Amino acid sequence: MHAIWLTDRDVELLADTGTSAVHCLTSNLRLGDGIARLAALRRAGVRTVLGTDGRGCHETLDMIELVGMTALVHKVSGERFELWPSAADVLAMATSEANRCAGHGDRLGRIEPGACGDLVLYGRDSLSLRLLHDPIRQLVYGSATSDIRAVLVAGRVAFENGRFPGVDVEALLARADAYARSALEPSRPQDLSRLERMVRGVYERAERTDLGLDRYVGPGAEQRGPE
Repeated sequence: MHAIWLTDRDVELLADTGTSAVHCLTSNLRLGDGIARLAALRRAGVRTVLGTDGRGCHETLDMIELVGMTALVHKVSGERFELWPSAADVLAMATSEANRCAGHGDRLGRIEPGACGDLVLYGRDSLSLRLLHDPIRQLVYGSATSDIRAVLVAGRVAFENGRFPGVDVEALLARADAYARSALEPSRPQDLSRLERMVRGVYERAERTDLGLDRYVGPGAEQRGPE
């Protein structure tokens, strides 16, 4: 669950039941859904992990982008700086904490005997990584997907130097292009207009509903309740 529009009682229920919250920040920003109460969730002991949501909600599904944005956006929540998520906090939300949420226990998110051989290898030629003095902070705030040189899954190389061994990427893209064309051909303008009216109606009804809190940021947005 995205856990954006939560009351204090909602947060308590998540904590009491051991329910995890999946924080899909870039998707929420892309769709204008509001900002989750990350500090309140963490303070209550709710395991909060990172997710990209689906391709229909954000174009990149970029976990590296998501990690950096999460570390930055919550600095403007109005919380004391001691409550801001650190680079290490956010990295854990994307790795070890996420693995537990997905049911993998402690088999992922660590590099040691007994863990799965899943690794992401970065190049040291990136300016943000060239002089390492705080690797976690530099990864979270300074790295980009283009800095990744290789990805190993269960000890097998799944990506290396821009290529995916054993995967014919061009053939897959050609099939995707053909499917996209065939899927769009039957679309009729009247069908699209009808769908737009339906979605707009749902949106407007939701906007008119007073939930007693506001998770938007901007002029007129009122952050009700303790953060």
